[in-house]
Amino acid sequence: MAGVVQVLSQSSSTSATNGTAGVLPVPTGSFAIGRVTVHWVDHSRIEPLSPTHDYRELMVDVWYPANGGQGAPAEYLDAAVFKQVLGASGFRDQFGQASDTIERGVRTYAVLGAHFASSIKSAPVLIFSPGGGMVREVYTAQMEDLASHGYVVAAISHPYDAILTLLPDGRYIRYDSKRWPTIPSVEGEANLNQLEWHAEDLRFVLTELSESNDAAKSSLPMTGHMDLARAGAFGHSFGGMAAAHACQIDARLKACLDEDGEAGMRPFYLDDHGWGMDQAFLLMERAAPKAPPSDRDLAAMKMT
Repeated sequence: MAGVVQVLSQSSSTSATNGTAGVLPVPTGSFAIGRVTVHWVDHSRIEPLSPTHDYRELMVDVWYPANGGQGAPAEYLDAAVFKQVLGASGFRDQFGQASDTIERGVRTYAVLGAHFASSIKSAPVLIFSPGGGMVREVYTAQMEDLASHGYVVAAISHPYDAILTLLPDGRYIRYDSKRWPTIPSVEGEANLNQLEWHAEDLRFVLTELSESNDAAKSSLPMTGHMDLARAGAFGHSFGGMAAAHACQIDARLKACLDEDGEAGMRPFYLDDHGWGMDQAFLLMERAAPKAPPSDRDLAAMKMT
């Protein structure tokens, strides 16, 4: 059942690795990469779609520059569990032509729990929001590359918006369209409820990272090494708009990047005073097609 917190019939397992594993692009930076996955609960927000009225729960992958050396490689995505929950057809619908590769296994360059790079005293922090319905795992190549250049990067899966969020105790949360009852119009009116929830997720993760930077409260590999005075937010598609909105409402974020996120040709909404944001802002987009859409493209978009 979509949108209901359920428990897996079996424990999470490592993805299948039959055949040749897929390989992500080689990171271009000079640092080795570590990764940890954390489960944080926001006790300031009740999850309205939770059948038991639980607090908002987030799963976050954190990549960071690390010392080189041996260690267990970080898993790309738990394909076995995704396929179990989504079904074979749902798994293929979600991952398309990459389905077979993901099911065979994808090798990452991150090492689980690796020691933080000893040559760096502190690193700037980036918080990432995926596109609508997407899961954080599929952005691994970008996160690894950033970490290889000396950034701490925290990527979120937004519960009930991500196609699937796996929780550490065997529960999982599927996408639920009831979160966003209003379909964005052709003119680009985004669902502001969704925008607010995702922006608040970004802000909450920033708060948790700040708490985790205190050695008296946390023992994560990046504890004490995060430069929270140099924190930024970025995201893809709707996540880019969420990152922009988080910057608008939280001065702790010093810069914002929106990757191909627009509604009505706008990467963010002005506030009640007609102001955008005080922080540095960058919008990256794919070049617009020069040719008009074909009849087939228009039919797929249900437009004339």
